[in-house]
Amino acid sequence: MSIDSTPLAARMKEYEDCYRIKLPRFVPKIIRIDGKAFHTFLKDAVKPYDTDVAVMMEQGAKAVIQEIGGTARLAYIQSDECSIIINDGLTINTSSWFDNNIQKMASVSASVFGAVFNDVHNRFVRKSPLSAKFDARVFVMPNISEVTNYLIWRQQDATRNSIQQYGRSQFSHRELEFKSCDEIQEMLFQKAGFNWNSAVPWTKRGFVVTKAATDWIIPKFTEDRTYIETLYNPINEEQTDNS
Repeated sequence: MSIDSTPLAARMKEYEDCYRIKLPRFVPKIIRIDGKAFHTFLKDAVKPYDTDVAVMMEQGAKAVIQEIGGTARLAYIQSDECSIIINDGLTINTSSWFDNNIQKMASVSASVFGAVFNDVHNRFVRKSPLSAKFDARVFVMPNISEVTNYLIWRQQDATRNSIQQYGRSQFSHRELEFKSCDEIQEMLFQKAGFNWNSAVPWTKRGFVVTKAATDWIIPKFTEDRTYIETLYNPINEEQTDNS
């Protein structure tokens, strides 16, 4: 008799299966991967924005997209977070990643992202005795309209963070205390001679990674909702099922 077919094995498997929660099919899914204690790991990074860090985030996202397969439509990256949008309803035969098992999706995506991020950091930036750590959460949205609204929310967060980051690079905490984003922009322009509107686009709005390319100059999602909708549900792209 196989060990896996014994009464003991069956009972142990029951404990596992109680928490084997799966997401529903054919609704949009999002995996958000976040850096843990990122400021400590990146204390020596270039301020306000480090291109090397952006590339490490890009490569981590590419690796997860490749791991998931064709249902991973895009990854939106800003700061130390990466939101991967999944469409497992491309065709009636499209397979879901890990059969939509939440624990598998969250643990493997965070693991793959972190492994690639640290590998790129150690090989091309600098060797570090520390490793960057990431967590992941997985959830569903009712429709693509809400996916776009979610990304609008994250992009608005990116914009707010950007203004504050540029502000901190020029002014002290006391000078910025209780200042709104509009006031910080005015301070940057009047006192530091820096026009935030002319900053490098990805530092203001984040960037998007797909299986085909990286878009470093993305639109404001509030002004171009079709940007997300087209990537999520393409018309002309050859749609292949996940293996």
